[in-house]
Amino acid sequence: MIFIFIKGCILGLESRSDSCSPNFEPVRPRPATSCGRTGGDTPGLRDHVSLPTLHTETGRLLRVAVARVHRHIGGQGRRGWCRGGNAGASGTNGGNAGAGSGGSAPLDWPGEIATLDVPSESAFVNLATTEVSAGEEAPPDWDLHFTGADIFTNSGASGDGLGGAFGPLTLGTYFAEEYPEVPFIFTDEPSGAVGDWYAYDGTSHALYSRFHTYGIHTGDAYFKLQVLSYYARVQGAPVSAVYSVRYAKVEPHHTHTVQTVESIDGTAGWPNVSDAQPSACLRLSDGALLELTPADTQQRTDWDICFRRDNISVNGDAGGPGGVTGVDLDAFDAADLDTVKQRTADNTLTAFEAVDWSTLSDPTLNYHGDRIVSAFTDAWYETGDPPAPTEASWLVIDHAGAPFLLAFSQDESGHLEHLTLHLLALD
Repeated sequence: MIFIFIKGCILGLESRSDSCSPNFEPVRPRPATSCGRTGGDTPGLRDHVSLPTLHTETGRLLRVAVARVHRHIGGQGRRGWCRGGNAGASGTNGGNAGAGSGGSAPLDWPGEIATLDVPSESAFVNLATTEVSAGEEAPPDWDLHFTGADIFTNSGASGDGLGGAFGPLTLGTYFAEEYPEVPFIFTDEPSGAVGDWYAYDGTSHALYSRFHTYGIHTGDAYFKLQVLSYYARVQGAPVSAVYSVRYAKVEPHHTHTVQTVESIDGTAGWPNVSDAQPSACLRLSDGALLELTPADTQQRTDWDICFRRDNISVNGDAGGPGGVTGVDLDAFDAADLDTVKQRTADNTLTAFEAVDWSTLSDPTLNYHGDRIVSAFTDAWYETGDPPAPTEASWLVIDHAGAPFLLAFSQDESGHLEHLTLHLLALD
């Protein structure tokens, strides 16, 4: 069963690719804040923790809530990354919001309720009509796809719609009932092996490399790789998505000379980004840079790592047919944003050089290719015993480009299959 409430405001989103912020970047938020959240409360979830079973064999109980109001809401909410926040406020810190793990008094979610059937294996939800389609076949007007522990949007690699999402924001952002100020909308895309390479500054909208070292396995060869910068100066002006990286081939008794590659063009034709625009892909064996479109990367095996806006993908699994895999050797790093900002290519070089064959060939490392990720991936629920939905909210764009605010709660602690999904329609 799904219970659905709807709440409307008269606010618009100028377009899916535009932003409330003049510094709009179409990238995925992986925040590092004073609360220590760095792209999920469990660092390295993708590499070291198996996703729990979050549904039953007989069905899923989701409640989608949206309250109807007919008033114009002006202004923009403040951004915030820390969990919690006082209901009705949208600051970055605050008290218990009363959702998530089930340990707080329930919040008063206003609105009307409708009931719909949904199975556990796969369901597609239309946010505007509240219709749910069960099964693996996607209807043309779907907005969110619930499958196991994953939630996908009708965008990018997941669908042909104008959808996407941004988050997590504070739960208070939802109760502020205002269009939140956000710098970008994330569309679904292949990622994961080198997926959490940056920390995001929600004030300046800047991306800072976390200077993690990644192990890359391609063919019979092992390499280590580190992202040094996301920005470069072009004709005297700073430009985003122009990468610098360093890498080295590592063999059992020898580590090759470290190679630095600069001016890797991941702009993908920005500001006119489209699937027809190529971006740079690196071949580690000889340092060659290839200009490939997303369609090219799915057909060719002569590249190892691609750079496209904020996303770094490897040529394996959902990323491409090349069988390349990777692993974040610093996955459990939980440094906050201020600490990340102090890292440089120079002061992290010693740690990078220390990575040798014994490190990269450790059989306990979980090398893997890419998978399709969304703004919800590894962020909408808290791992633990029992798991619980994250006390947070998201800005979600539906398949037609209309904006909504979304938040989760649950009726019974420890039963993540019994979810409540609250939604505020913003236009």
